[in-house]
Amino acid sequence: MAHIFVSSTIKDLEEHRKKVSLALKQIGHEDVAMKYFVAEDKRPLNKCQEAVASSDLYIGIFALRYGYKLPRYKKSITELEYRKAIECGIDCLIFMLHDDALWPVKFVDKGEDSVKLESLRKELSKKHIVIFFKSSDELAKEVNSAVYNWEKRTGKSIIRDGKVTGVDIMQYTEVIIKKILQP
Repeated sequence: MAHIFVSSTIKDLEEHRKKVSLALKQIGHEDVAMKYFVAEDKRPLNKCQEAVASSDLYIGIFALRYGYKLPRYKKSITELEYRKAIECGIDCLIFMLHDDALWPVKFVDKGEDSVKLESLRKELSKKHIVIFFKSSDELAKEVNSAVYNWEKRTGKSIIRDGKVTGVDIMQYTEVIIKKILQP
């Protein structure tokens, strides 16, 4: 099971995050996100950064909100999570809302945050192969495919503790051997 940090803004992508979480669980991975944190004597940003640094993979989901900025910070928590993944050398899979997607106006940033978001989206597009989505279902499907390709490319998570996506290789091998050896 890979630990996959899922990063996004919260309110605008709530349904999307739920479907991504379910998709990751269905393929045997643990999604790590701020919503799962329990009460601790740590600052939220520090906890997020620790979680990113200890993850096997970073998934960034970007729509049309830049995200919450802590006092005295110029960057949003969402951008800082991405920057931490890059700093730690963690593979990043980037998903962005398609320009043609229908999106509630109340979840579209304006002003300075809009400028920062556009700059970040351009940077992400230059540094990564970005997958675009129009709906939560499409996003979950794309995440599933991208994580599968990441597993194949890196060799991570395909086999963990002798199991391939829930199959116990040792038990399977024993059953096959017994069947072959039976008269």
